[in-house]
Amino acid sequence: MRNGIILFDYADKLRKNEKMTVKEAALEAGKRRMRPIVLTSVAASVGVITMLVVGSPLWGPMAAIICFGALFSMVFILTILPVSYWLVYRKQDTKIVK
Repeated sequence: MRNGIILFDYADKLRKNEKMTVKEAALEAGKRRMRPIVLTSVAASVGVITMLVVGSPLWGPMAAIICFGALFSMVFILTILPVSYWLVYRKQDTKIVK
């Protein structure tokens, strides 16, 4: 959730401060935030693998949800959110694109 908010906020800053179009801002925000999002998601997923491998009836299912949930949210944030940002705000573009 936090990564998505940061990505949207960064795209808004690019549009206002750098005078980018919505599409340019969405792509640049996705590129700029990719490394921190991937690193935090992979670290969270790898960190719970030991709990997943142990096979505990309590910790195993929770570790599976954390591991695969973090990976799924990473893919979602890096692909769907920039596209949805562009779709929602594309009519507010002030820059004429040829």
